[in-house]
Amino acid sequence: MQRRESTLDMVPEDHILHENPVDMEEEEAEEETEWDLEERGLYPGSYRRIVALYTFVPLVSLVVLVFLAACPSLFWPTRAGVPQKNAPYFPFPIPQVVLSAALWSFGYLLRAPTYSVVSFVLQKLHPIFATLLFNAVYVFIYNILRLSSLPILRVREAMKYGYPSCHDGIFRTVWWLAFGWATIDVSVSIVQSYAQIDLYRSVMVPQERVADILAEGSETPQLLSASQEILPLSPRHESPKDGEDNSAINPVDEAIRLAVDQDLEQLVNLKEREDVEEIYGLPVIKIPVFVSCLQRTASILLSMGVTLTLFAAYLRSNLSKPISNSSTTDSMASNDRPFLITFPLILLLNLFLHLVHTPLILPRVGVHSAAYVSFLLGLGIFFTGLGMWGALS
Repeated sequence: MQRRESTLDMVPEDHILHENPVDMEEEEAEEETEWDLEERGLYPGSYRRIVALYTFVPLVSLVVLVFLAACPSLFWPTRAGVPQKNAPYFPFPIPQVVLSAALWSFGYLLRAPTYSVVSFVLQKLHPIFATLLFNAVYVFIYNILRLSSLPILRVREAMKYGYPSCHDGIFRTVWWLAFGWATIDVSVSIVQSYAQIDLYRSVMVPQERVADILAEGSETPQLLSASQEILPLSPRHESPKDGEDNSAINPVDEAIRLAVDQDLEQLVNLKEREDVEEIYGLPVIKIPVFVSCLQRTASILLSMGVTLTLFAAYLRSNLSKPISNSSTTDSMASNDRPFLITFPLILLLNLFLHLVHTPLILPRVGVHSAAYVSFLLGLGIFFTGLGMWGALS
């Protein structure tokens, strides 16, 4: 019986025989070329093309944010109107978005002093303990600042229902607080990503120049151009003649100074790239755009979901009551149990995500896996938050 040409009927030896040896040689040659370039601190490819491709990340993020901004009007319309009256020149929801952005920015500024204090306290212990404690302390501060927006805007006093509900006017206040938190978070992340990509501007080599660079030796194009400027001038160092201004800048000294400044700039740039690659486990320019889009989308969903969930649990508790009403009977139902359960779980979730994105773990699990896990967790916590506000029924 004649055997059919099918991959199901092929044994491993047949698969090897059917592979094109020319394609295998080309792939091995490309990998070897890329390896040789990276050994010299260079990367093949077009910098402009990488920047152009990364433009999809802010575009996707913008589409997600626009959709979320329209969600209250599309899915949860209310006749209650704006829960709090603002000045005409500061209309809703500008105060909510600005407040969230300000609190997030304040928390971001606290990262450096928090790390310095924790490192000083635990300087005799292993760095792992310092990293763990720093992230735990920062996650706690981060979420306390997130919660502080509710008493600042006196959201509990504006509640019309005895429990968090999407039909209450304050749901829009809470939604825009969460939206502002997510917007500033993803915006800063995108700006940081562009800055990280910019670190590779001077070490990107177009494909048509790869062969020439490999033939030139181990020097980078920047170092070669600097040496070509300095070497011809070095033998012609002369003292100023009679009548000439001794204070005039010597061209040799100026060329040397420029070359030294350029080398120092390259060293600083190299150190910054190494620090970033230590976090991700690979060069930033090698992270696929799809993964970056997934990361930013996950960040938005996590911020929205955590904020909605935390706010719903907080507004159910006695902690959200105004002090003036603490000794009197409150018409609104209060239950501390949801908050006592939700708040520690939110802290653990944030701590887990922070630790995953540290140099201790991220290079081991991979950027791709971390992005997929973050996205799934983001979807889960987002719908959990909507459920706690009764927005899924």
